[in-house]
Amino acid sequence: MPVSRCATTILSLVTAVALAAPAVAAPVPAAAAAPALQSSASAQNAYCETSDELTLGGVFNLTVDAISGTFAGHPEQQKKFEDNARKYGDRLGHMQISRLLVNTPASQIGGPSREVDDHVVDLVVSSIMKGRNNGWKDTVNLQDITLNEAIESVLTVLYFGGIPLQLWSEVMPKGLVISFLHIFHISTFGGAKLVAKYAPKMIQAIGGFVQNAMQENCISKKNSNSHPNAYNHNPNAKGLPGKMGVNIQKVVDGLGVASESCRPLSEYTLREISNEVISGMSKQVRPEFQTLFYMATKFYLNQLEIIKINQGTIPVRADQIGGIIEKIDNPTITYIASTATSFKDKRAFTWITLGDLTVEDEMNIYTLTTHIAEKITTIMWKILVINVGDKIVTDAVQKAFPVLIPTVPSAKSVVCKPAEILGKPLGVVGAVTSLKPAIAVGALAGIASLPLALPFNLIPVLGSKVAIAIVTKAAKSGFGLVEKIGIDKAAGIPGKLCGIGYKILGLPDWKLDVVPNFVPLLFFYPDYVHPVVHGVVRSVCRVNDPIASDWTRSTDMIEKDAKLAEKHGTYTMPADTTITIPIINKKVSNPIHKDKRWKKYEKDVPQRHRVFDTPQSTPANKTK
Repeated sequence: MPVSRCATTILSLVTAVALAAPAVAAPVPAAAAAPALQSSASAQNAYCETSDELTLGGVFNLTVDAISGTFAGHPEQQKKFEDNARKYGDRLGHMQISRLLVNTPASQIGGPSREVDDHVVDLVVSSIMKGRNNGWKDTVNLQDITLNEAIESVLTVLYFGGIPLQLWSEVMPKGLVISFLHIFHISTFGGAKLVAKYAPKMIQAIGGFVQNAMQENCISKKNSNSHPNAYNHNPNAKGLPGKMGVNIQKVVDGLGVASESCRPLSEYTLREISNEVISGMSKQVRPEFQTLFYMATKFYLNQLEIIKINQGTIPVRADQIGGIIEKIDNPTITYIASTATSFKDKRAFTWITLGDLTVEDEMNIYTLTTHIAEKITTIMWKILVINVGDKIVTDAVQKAFPVLIPTVPSAKSVVCKPAEILGKPLGVVGAVTSLKPAIAVGALAGIASLPLALPFNLIPVLGSKVAIAIVTKAAKSGFGLVEKIGIDKAAGIPGKLCGIGYKILGLPDWKLDVVPNFVPLLFFYPDYVHPVVHGVVRSVCRVNDPIASDWTRSTDMIEKDAKLAEKHGTYTMPADTTITIPIINKKVSNPIHKDKRWKKYEKDVPQRHRVFDTPQSTPANKTK
């Protein structure tokens, strides 16, 4: 399973950076209550519930209220409906499911997770946070699941379901491939492969669009009596088994969601990680080997300070460059753009030691190198295995079943004789006595041609070397409309050239594509698992880390937070952040000096509610 391997890799990396860290207990859950997100909303008459605040129970309450209103004037029917609805809702809403089965969206996790915005990263990060304080067996009531959590969980399941389809589309051969003019191709499994490749991406894109719209806008301006982020915690539940379980719990309890005040693991340097790993290993080395261990580690640490790297050669992420590079999101193209822009931002003139390389740098280097390796491996596999194998199979089938091969008669079967076409004497024109000529008449380079009822047409030769040269050149260049069939002297007219055969659209060519492409399976880890590991180390931190974080909210995040806070009634958008479009009188974001302007207001803009900063709970197996 991808999840188990991914979780193992992440745990190994997290354990390495947290090896020497003392255990830090997670915050003690408070009593269940809705987060105080809208303290001034009522006063400003700007109540708003997005998909992060509106729960399934809240949706049920709003639906019941709406239907109940249709019974106005019939109090008995109205009361009966409300009683039945409340009983059904109470019974259904208090069903409990494991909290780990409900994925928490990036908008509720907060911090760099919002930049990563990956369903599997959200699942891993939220599972780690939920496991703090031995919360692996915590449950959540169905009615307390937010709409955004429900959408995120569905999209996560669809993502995992799409992985086998995408791998199938990349690995499986096309079967019988028929080509027209060597340009247009149809194949047995071509349509199915396209659907398998792009359908999951389209579903994720549509789902992501809907999810973003619902978490950034008010779904309800009426209090739905929702209680988001409430869950049931049993402090007496058994923890993870064995000594390994105790160590895992210690690491998990020392982790938190990265933020401006908590440095993400991706900012740790190779020097820091090496020192902590060496410190942990030294405790396991036997006394007689301590001197050797010390000498080896000292040499290694010295090399970290001696070896220097040009900062302009270190890869960066596509989103750090932005623009069209971020849209393309190709590691090789990103690296070229990063190197080109390194002169502008002075990175090309800056040298750092090997010890200053961060986890982020190493992740980006791995992404680039494996991307290039996969491309080279794919080309080699196609040339040495797929092309050779497909040709062997195709030739074998063509020899075994010659009737399947679109054959072209030889030009030697053509008999030349004088003729006149379109009232214009042409001298010698190709014709076949056993077949009737077709109706259409074409021309090429001023030489009239007579399309025969054959898979090819014949250009008559009137002693013109120009016509021969044109068609021969076109045939050799691989031009799809012209294929050289043969040039032969006319039978019966010694010394005369009869003609050059060529195709107009002609019969399609075909081949068998039967050799699988196993390269995507060989690179499953860098393609599917590594991006998750990269996203997780960007999203979590060690809560006892004394070093400040370099991470800050991006301009887009600040602007989104400001707009949402204004809808909640807790913030007023500064006047210079928007401009009004004349005629339609609509306010839009002011693009002029946008970054500088919003950075100026960064400290004033309230952040979105981060559910794992203030965990809530209700007593186990009880309801609110």
